[in-house]
Amino acid sequence: MATKKATKAKEVKQDFEIDDDIEVKDIVEEAIKPKARPKRVVVDRSTELVFMNNTSGNLFYKCPRTHVIFDLYEYGDTDYITVDQLLTMNNTHRKMLKELLVILLDVVTEDVEMDDVLRYLGIEELYTDVIKPNDIDGFIKKSTDAKFKDALSKMNKALATRVIERSAVLYKNEQFTSIAKISILKEFTENEDLFE
Repeated sequence: MATKKATKAKEVKQDFEIDDDIEVKDIVEEAIKPKARPKRVVVDRSTELVFMNNTSGNLFYKCPRTHVIFDLYEYGDTDYITVDQLLTMNNTHRKMLKELLVILLDVVTEDVEMDDVLRYLGIEELYTDVIKPNDIDGFIKKSTDAKFKDALSKMNKALATRVIERSAVLYKNEQFTSIAKISILKEFTENEDLFE
């Protein structure tokens, strides 16, 4: 091992002109050191969270491990779920978390951060978008037309799908009437019949 380092040091010294004040050994050791990987976040599986139904209809889920039933009847309904149940959901019904059919709102357990839970579940990229998934209604109703168009083009596909679906529901309920935003959504989806 020592001869390898010495050989590499000689090669480095020959290839580059190095001041004699700098030790080649230090340079080579820095180049050889493997980069430290970020440590995996560990979250207790009994950590409890609040989650929300992010669909326009009924959301039914029965956890195959714990046999707990989650039956949320309409958009915005909330319930409590553990990290263990979320891991099972992520493994058996990946679509529910990856396509934002449910949104994690808050951690109930003390001394646990939401970012740690999201990283542990492997879905942190869904929650670091241009808008927060739990503020879709506010984004649709209150954002300016320019900000709406810009954010829609930058957000991930799962969140954009939820924004489009929620816009259609709000339009049918006469809570979304912005002609400019409706036009932006029609153009974005390339579907002129989106709100028909």
